[in-house]
Parts: sequence; structure tokens; C-alpha cells
Amino acid sequence: MSLRRRGVLVITVPVICLLLFLGTSVYLRYSMMVATRYIIHTQDVLLESSNLLILLLNAETGARGYRSTREEEFLEPYTNAMQSLPTSISNLKKLVRNNSKQTQQVLVIEQKIRQELELLSEGINRSGALTPTAESSSPKSALLTREKEIMDQLRLDISQFQLEERRSLEIRQQLLNQQEELRGWVQLVMIAISILASLAAIYLFDRIEKSRQLGIRKLQAQSQNVAQLNQILAQTNMMLADRNQELDQFVYVSSHDLKAPLRAIANLSEWIEEDLDGQLPEEGQRHMQLLRKRVQRMDALINGLLEYSRVGRDKVSVESVNVAELLTEVIDLLAPPPNFVIEVAPMPIIQTRRLSLSQVFSNLLSNAIKHCDRLDAKIQITVDVRDQLCEFTVADNGPGIAPQHQKKIFTIFQTLDARDKTENTGIGLSIVKKLVELEGGKVWVESQPGEGAKFIFTWHTASVP
Repeated sequence: MSLRRRGVLVITVPVICLLLFLGTSVYLRYSMMVATRYIIHTQDVLLESSNLLILLLNAETGARGYRSTREEEFLEPYTNAMQSLPTSISNLKKLVRNNSKQTQQVLVIEQKIRQELELLSEGINRSGALTPTAESSSPKSALLTREKEIMDQLRLDISQFQLEERRSLEIRQQLLNQQEELRGWVQLVMIAISILASLAAIYLFDRIEKSRQLGIRKLQAQSQNVAQLNQILAQTNMMLADRNQELDQFVYVSSHDLKAPLRAIANLSEWIEEDLDGQLPEEGQRHMQLLRKRVQRMDALINGLLEYSRVGRDKVSVESVNVAELLTEVIDLLAPPPNFVIEVAPMPIIQTRRLSLSQVFSNLLSNAIKHCDRLDAKIQITVDVRDQLCEFTVADNGPGIAPQHQKKIFTIFQTLDARDKTENTGIGLSIVKKLVELEGGKVWVESQPGEGAKFIFTWHTASVP
């Protein structure tokens, strides 16, 4: 590691510690500010509740002084208290609006204050300040007793209210003290961590440098291994290409060597029939025809194997293909019987390998024509285009395929009918599966016995206009 990088690392570690310290300090500072605001709020509540009690005492003192002396100057404290009490109660409600318990207590106090003020007002009226009347000592004594009871309850309620606030104030003060103490400890811990981090960064320099050197050596060794593997892979590809070429030559020669005797057997059977014209019994003629059918089947099987072995090995370029025109060409080449009705839905123009798609449709249509024995035979070809994927469907109204055989039919040499009943090599659908999968698609069949069959395959395209 270069000296510059080491310097960056030495600076980075303490800086990170410093940022952590600053973040923690800011958080603790904020927590302390919140706690301080709560303390100030609690003090405001205590101050407002004390002010409320003083106003009540002033109102009570002024009312009693007036009732004793009938002097108007004693009504001034009462009048001032009556004007200030609603504001004081309102302020107290706002201060405790977030504390449901204290809010309920304030509502109780407010109700008792109304009762106390009504009694004081009634006492003043009875004293003759507003409507002089004769007073009896008994009602006056009862009124004073009731006033005293309510005032004592108010003192007790306000005292309990303030006691609850003082408890909250004590808890919040303790929390503030704890946060201040924690802040001091955090400062000491962060300083210690910063020192240790700096020492650890210095220690890590050598370890990182050694690891880097070791990594370089390992990377060089891996590069050499990859180069050797690439060389081996190139040699293997060359050997594989040679083997494929040899295999192609072998298949061609083998098929040619196999076909020559087959043609000789077919020709010989025809010569024998011609030489024994009229002398060969019907059973012998039937055997000769069966012999030629077997030769033709063997010839078709050899051709199918050749075609299957070449699938995907010939390089075919991508071109613009009008699928509707391609299907017309395929159907014309197959020359279906007159009773066959082939319906083709509107088809897209796609970018794909023309020969591969043509082989797929040719094998599927040939298979449908071969196995459909109805007089009203019908084949429908449709497509569902989604982005760069076409889902083609070739549906017929033939005998159908049982579910247990629907995977078997795509295996090479597998046929559902006996070969003596239907001339079939069992290779066509295998070629379809191989071609479709080479294009990145899938092929499957949906069918029930007696309900026809739907062969569905997906075909990826370079572009679907």
C-alpha cells in the first residue's frame, strides 16, 4: 500500500470516530434540550396552578371582607379575581392538554371553582350589596360552611395536582442529570476509542499490505491457471470440431452404404415379381409388397436420422420471414388430401431462421395429416404474439392423444400406432422438440382421446412488428 493510502486510512479512522462522537453529542444535546423544555413546562404548570389558588384566595378574602364590613373597597380583589380566573383556568388547560390525567383533574377543579364563585356571589347578594335583604344567622352560617368545604376541597385538589407535577418535575430533573452524566462518559469513551482506532489503523497498515501482496500472488497464479484452461479448452474445441466432421462423414458414408443394399433389395423384389409374372401366388406377392414397404421404412428412418443429427449444426442466418407465406409454401409441398381443410389465422412478419421454422411447421402438419382419418379433417394454425415471443398453435380434429402418452411422443423412435398400421419413423416430433429448444422455446401438446390435439410451441424472435 502506498504512503498516501496509508495516510488516508490513518486520517479516516479517527475522523469516523470524531463523527460518531459528534453525532452522539448532538443526540444527547437534543435529548437534554427536550428534557429541559419539559422541566420548564412543568414549572409553568406549577406557577399557573399557584396563581389560580391565589386568585381564589383573593376572591374569597374580598367577598368575606365585604360581607363583614359592607365596604365597597373589599370587592376590588373579588372583582379582579373574577376577571382573571377564566384566563388562568384556560392557560392551565392548554399547559396540560397532552396529559389526560391532569386534564381531568383541571376539569374537576374548574367545576368546583364555579361552585365556589356561585356561593361567593350569593353571599355578596345576601349581604345587600346588590339587593339588600334581611339576613338570618342560620342561612349565613350554612353558606359560609359550604364555602369553606368547597374551598378546602379546592386547596386539596390543587395540592394533589401540584404534587403530581412535582413528581414529574423530579423525574425529569433526574433524567436530565443522567443525560448530563452520560454525556460526560460518552466523551471519555469516544476519546479512548479514537486513540485505540488510530493505533488499530496503524497496525492494519502492515496487515493490509501483506494481504495485498498475497492477493496479487494468488491472482497471478489464477491467471496462469485460466490461461492453461483456455488453452486446453481451445484444444478440446478443435478436437470436438474434428470429431464432428468425422462423425458427419461417417454418418454420410454409413447412410450411403446402408441405402445401396436397400435399393438393391427393392430392385431385386421387383425383378423377381417381373420374372415370375403370373406364377407367384398372392401370398408371395403380398410378401414382396411387405418387403418393399420395410425397405422404404428403413430408407425413411435413415433419412430421419440424418436430418436429426444435422439439427442445429448447420449455420442458418436470421432473416425477415413472412410466416403466412412460409405456411403457404409448406402446405403446398405437403399436398394434403382434398378432404383436409387447413385454416391459417393472420400471421406476423418476424426476424428468425426461416429453415428452422419451416421444418417445425412441416413436421407438425405432416404428423396431423398422417394421423387424421376423418372425412371432415380440419387443421387450424393460430398465433399469439407477446413482445419478442410468438406462441404458435397447430390444432387438428383427429383421434387425440391420451395424457399418459403426451410426453412419450417427443422421444425419438416413439410412435403410438404400430408401424404396420401407419408408416411412421418416430423422429418427426423429436426434430420439432430439438429445433424449438435450440431457439429457446418450449413445445407441448394439449389433447384428450377423441377430441383432437393442439401442438403448441413458443418461438423467440429478434423483432415482431
